[in-house]
Amino acid sequence: MQSTIAPGLDLERFLKEVIAPQAITLDHDPSALCQAFRWLGDQQLLGVMAPRSWGGEAWEH
Repeated sequence: MQSTIAPGLDLERFLKEVIAPQAITLDHDPSALCQAFRWLGDQQLLGVMAPRSWGGEAWEH
């Protein structure tokens, strides 16, 4: 998965247009699913964001 989210791109739209069409592949191919989760993690879209004072990497929003 080489896609990147451009600044200002709507995440919901991205998931519907890019990720959803790959649903069957993601359901049946563990390596594709792993790659998708890795990409989501690289985009900081997984996990709980916590401030540095709590041991997290902080957030900008």
